[in-house]
Amino acid sequence: MIARIVALIAWLFVAFQVYTAGYAPMTAIFQRSIHLGFVLVLLFLTVPVSKRFPPWLRWLLDGALIAATLVAVGYIYTNYDEIMDRFGWWELTDVWLGVVATL
Repeated sequence: MIARIVALIAWLFVAFQVYTAGYAPMTAIFQRSIHLGFVLVLLFLTVPVSKRFPPWLRWLLDGALIAATLVAVGYIYTNYDEIMDRFGWWELTDVWLGVVATL
C-alpha cells in the first residue's frame, strides 16, 4: 500500500516538474517550495525516523513530519505576497515555520 502511495506521489512530482518546466513556468519561490514539499514527503514515507522505535511510533513521527512539511509549504504558497512585501522583516510565524521546515 505504501509503495503505491509513494509511486503516485513520485508520478505527481514528475508531472509537476514537466508541466512547470515546459508549459506553465512558475515563480521560483512557488516552484522551489512545492519541489521541497514533494521531496520531503517522499523522504518521510520511504526512510523511517529510527529503526529502534516501534513501527506505530515511526509512522506517528513520520506523519507529524509530513504534516509539518505540508503546513510550511502551504504557508509559503498562500502568503507569498505578504512574505515578499516584508522581505527582511520577518514575523514570528515566518521564523517558526522556517525552523519547522529546517528540522
